[in-house]
Amino acid sequence: MTEADHAEAWLPIKEAAKRLGLSEKALRSRIVRRTIRARRGNDGRVHVMIPHATPEHAPEIHRSMFGAEQTEARQTHQGATELVPVSVMRETVQALQASHSASLAAALQAQRDAHLATLDAVERLHQEQVEMLVERIDRAELVIERLLDERRRPWWRFW
Repeated sequence: MTEADHAEAWLPIKEAAKRLGLSEKALRSRIVRRTIRARRGNDGRVHVMIPHATPEHAPEIHRSMFGAEQTEARQTHQGATELVPVSVMRETVQALQASHSASLAAALQAQRDAHLATLDAVERLHQEQVEMLVERIDRAELVIERLLDERRRPWWRFW
């Protein structure tokens, strides 16, 4: 047996689930999410890789693979991959959401102010147009009144 054979064991899903303290459904979900290694055995059944753990390393291996605090791979700015606890990732996401919400609110407020300024300008323009139309109507009424006064004269006054 090689050293690799001592480091891991491939067990069917049912046995692996018992050994890891998971339900078969949970273990299958982890296989689908690729958080645990699996392969199809010679017997046609799916086998899951379970590390052999010596007593002093058992809690370490269990925590690193399936532990209480889940980890997720993340690329660093140098291009290396590091494992980061999901709780840290959640905190980062919440901070980014709060930051995004604040910047979104500021952008929406600025956009609202710009729209209000545009609406005010349009309202002033409409008010000026209404005043101009009222003046034209008043002048037209005066012209009409003069024309009507001329037409109201008796026929003998036209000579």
